[in-house]
Amino acid sequence: MNYTGLKFWLDFAWCGITIAVGVYAWFIRREAARQKDMEIMGNRVVRLESNMLTHKDLGKVHERINDVSVQVAGLSGQITAMSGGLESIHNHLLNKDKKK
Repeated sequence: MNYTGLKFWLDFAWCGITIAVGVYAWFIRREAARQKDMEIMGNRVVRLESNMLTHKDLGKVHERINDVSVQVAGLSGQITAMSGGLESIHNHLLNKDKKK
């Protein structure tokens, strides 16, 4: 019996089995990681959906924006009036010396 040839084929088979086990382990770990990622992603989606704004909430935000817009328009009118008053004071102070 040729023991050298037998040893070669046993070593070859052992190498094949080792590679097969390695590929199987890699595949199982990859699948487990994918499942874990999907679970994390699912939890994130559930958390996002539970904190989503409703149509009613958006209506409240729109009302507040409209209130701020009205207030800004009022302040703009006041600033325009103040600007006119300051322009009058400025012209008076500049022309005060010229009238004498």
